[in-house]
Amino acid sequence: MNELRWDKMSPGDVVLVYNRGRIHFAGEIAAKVRNKDLARYFWREDDAGSTWELMYFIVNEERTDVAIEKLNPLFGYQPSYRPQGFSMINEDAVSNFAQNYGDILGVLKTLERGEELIHLPSRKEEVIARIDERIERVPTEHDEMQWRLIRLGHLAKCDVWVPRNDQSKQYEGHKFRDLVLQQFHQTLDVPRSIENIDVVWKFGPYSVKSAFEIEHSTSIYSGILRLSDLRAEAPNSNYP
Repeated sequence: MNELRWDKMSPGDVVLVYNRGRIHFAGEIAAKVRNKDLARYFWREDDAGSTWELMYFIVNEERTDVAIEKLNPLFGYQPSYRPQGFSMINEDAVSNFAQNYGDILGVLKTLERGEELIHLPSRKEEVIARIDERIERVPTEHDEMQWRLIRLGHLAKCDVWVPRNDQSKQYEGHKFRDLVLQQFHQTLDVPRSIENIDVVWKFGPYSVKSAFEIEHSTSIYSGILRLSDLRAEAPNSNYP
């Protein structure tokens, strides 16, 4: 049985040395060798002339002093579980442990200091949420162009409209909702689709002066097509 487990060992695997209810040592497998002469040098022979020829070498070793009851539940074992002899931890349990807590050496040191373990998925979700929040708050070049057209519209003494979904945006501290019309007044010669155009300049509540489509991440053709659709819906209106 020990030989089968030794065969499965690979460089990089972690070895824990356990005695009397506590884990006293941890390290990584650097190499393994089956050599009877080397084994006799290290271990000598027993009365029957046998020796332990299945050897492995450990690097990155760390001395620890952690009660096994604290580690067992992290691998899915009962706190009272006691390994016997040369044992292997279930591979699925090791994979789940790594996903939830990270590397075993770091966990052992955290437990030894008496600190609370951080569950990685919750930490990961928190980091992702922060990144998403920052991404949402970072203005795009599209936002910048909308802001510049809003500003130019005001300089031209026009009222300005942007789609409702864009009114919550801001650029360099300038909130769009404070600078644009809150309501788009409909007229018979103005199709409702104009409310989705990126920026619209108006003279008064009803007269449309200019309409602007901003294309950055998509092809300019899509912007031309939208303005062309607008022209088709209202052929008698003029949108410079």
